[in-house]
Amino acid sequence: IARRGLLSPEERSYARRLRRESTTLPGNTGNNVAASCSILLGQMEEAEDAVQRMSGEDQELFKTWPIWHLSKNGYQDKIIQLNASALPISQEH
Repeated sequence: IARRGLLSPEERSYARRLRRESTTLPGNTGNNVAASCSILLGQMEEAEDAVQRMSGEDQELFKTWPIWHLSKNGYQDKIIQLNASALPISQEH
């Protein structure tokens, strides 16, 4: 879904909430969740930060997951662009 840029506002909200709550998860689970949610939201700097908090072994494992490849195989720009277009447009009167 994210690859096609089809996250609904509700899904984006859920991903943001899940990322915030990931700090309470044990071990590297929280970093895995935070990185994954950040990728889905097109926030690659946040994803990189979460990956950097992982142990070396967990970083290697995470980088084998499809979600990581989503961020690195040309989908990154599309996700960012589509997520930006999904933001509410403020209308000044």
